[in-house]
Amino acid sequence: MTESGIGAVRRSLARQLREARLKSGVTYQHMKDARLAAKSSWARYENGQVRPSVATVRYACEVFKVPPEKRDLLVSLAEQADEPTWWEQKGRGLPTTPGFVMYLEMESFASQIQVFSPLAVPGLIQSPGYQHEQFAVTPGLTTSTAARLAEVRTTRQTETIGRARLSFIIGEEVLSRQVGGTDGMREQVEFMRALAERDDVEIRVLPFTSGAHPGGRGEFNLLTFPDGSDEPPLVYVEGYLSGQYSSDPEVVADLADRFAVLHGSAVPMKEFLT
Repeated sequence: MTESGIGAVRRSLARQLREARLKSGVTYQHMKDARLAAKSSWARYENGQVRPSVATVRYACEVFKVPPEKRDLLVSLAEQADEPTWWEQKGRGLPTTPGFVMYLEMESFASQIQVFSPLAVPGLIQSPGYQHEQFAVTPGLTTSTAARLAEVRTTRQTETIGRARLSFIIGEEVLSRQVGGTDGMREQVEFMRALAERDDVEIRVLPFTSGAHPGGRGEFNLLTFPDGSDEPPLVYVEGYLSGQYSSDPEVVADLADRFAVLHGSAVPMKEFLT
């Protein structure tokens, strides 16, 4: 199964477990008494942060009195979701922001990814040199850990570019800050130029002269999923302490509107650099 398939399966399993619980009317207290799971643990299953074991899914179907045909489907999903993703194969033991692994699973089967990044080059379009410089100044990282993180980021690029439609808006600050010095930024700009030549990648720059804008709270990502996947659009915002994601329609609509305004104020990178 492809990595995008694994991500889709896991998300589908999480959603259908939630539907099964709600349809059953079983309370969290009943689930605890039945030794299925505490509320906090079950919430992590339903939002996809933790994968339930096949045995847990089988038992949940008993507790929720799921019909046999539905039970077989959920068990099958649990068996498929147990396959390791590229992140689990390459990123095991690496430091991550809480919530980011879930984001990677969702990103792995998104059909469109939109990113606003006012202060740094987004990870998906960072050159190898830029990655090295960013990890080198991250407190607490050893040289070997930084090298592994760079390898993971390169794998993420390989898994995503060419599969999904990508749209990036970066602030002029990103191009002004000399990460890696003059040579390093020259490499980064050429890296982005090459990507922007692709039909499925757009990179725009929000100039200082655009003035006030609705992205003042920082970077955010918008994910849209393939037709027929039944997955609602998702937003992801990462801070120093944690990453947060939401598929709440109001939250998604707000950030989609902000992205549209920012997009209208930004100019294609090629045009900005001429």
